[in-house]
Amino acid sequence: MKKNYLRKGLTFSEAKDVGGNEVIIDSENYYKIENVDAMRPFFMSIVSPYNHWLFISSNGSLSAGRK
Repeated sequence: MKKNYLRKGLTFSEAKDVGGNEVIIDSENYYKIENVDAMRPFFMSIVSPYNHWLFISSNGSLSAGRK
């Protein structure tokens, strides 16, 4: 059980297990992450051989550019 504080009271909820598997939608392969809201925040840096770059955060921020 996970403790949550809501206003002045204490509530409990079940801890969610994060997991993933491959799914096929319209003949395309995708990777599905279940309970992504239970994951710790993370940051990714993606680069390409064409001078493009991308910084993305799991909590919503995004930055991209060239050179």
